[in-house]
This record gives sequence, structure tokens and C-alpha cells, in this order.
Amino acid sequence: NSGLINKLSLKLSKVIHPLFPDLPKDSPAISYIGTSMIMNILGLGSAATPFGLKAIKSMQEYNPKKDTATNDMITFLVINTASITLIPTTVISIRSLNNAKNPTDIIPACILTTIISCILGLLFNFFLAKLWRKYE
Repeated sequence: NSGLINKLSLKLSKVIHPLFPDLPKDSPAISYIGTSMIMNILGLGSAATPFGLKAIKSMQEYNPKKDTATNDMITFLVINTASITLIPTTVISIRSLNNAKNPTDIIPACILTTIISCILGLLFNFFLAKLWRKYE
């Protein structure tokens, strides 16, 4: 209700647009991608899903080959799958339910591993997309 998610998404959309060069800057897909990423960063993966679906649907409008995923779609899926997480709420709740002495001590490891997985995923995606274009 505070509009915080919208404000963060707008700021993030300016930073993430270079990752999606085929989308126009005013595309609603950029906003959906930003909102989905913010939700994932906050550990709200279930809340991110509807925005992820809207992002893909919006990206599909710019897709010339409707039966094939675009590079932007694949990049979004890589980011969404790796999903950098600062507050792993699901892991914390599971650890809490299983009587962990300190359920939040997993946070630094989650932050580090999600950042590494996202960076590696984007690097592999970048190089595989270049390789794919070379043989296309």
C-alpha cells in the first residue's frame, strides 16, 4: 500500500534495461521484470510469480517468432531462476519450524550464493547467445 515496491521497481528498471536490449524503454515488460526482481530480492518468490508471468506475456508481444523464446525472455528466466535474495523468508521459516537455534544465520550464505548464481547464469547466457547467433 505504501508504493515502495513501485518506487523500487521504477529505479531498478532504469538499471536493468541494458540486460533487455530488444525491449523498448517504455515497455510494460520492464516494469513487470523490475517488480518481479524486487519481490525475489525480498524473498517473496510466490508474489513474484504473477509479475514474472506478466513480463513474459508482455515480452511475447515483441516476439517475431511466437513459438520461440527471445534472448530477452531467456535472460529474464535466468535472472528469475537465480533470483538474488537478500531475505530468504522461506528458508528462515523452514529453519524456524524445525527449531534451528538461529534460523537467520543462513542469510549471508544465501546472499552470496544467489549473487554468484545470478552472475554466472547471466555470463553463460551471454556467451551462449553469442554462440547461438554465430551458428544461426
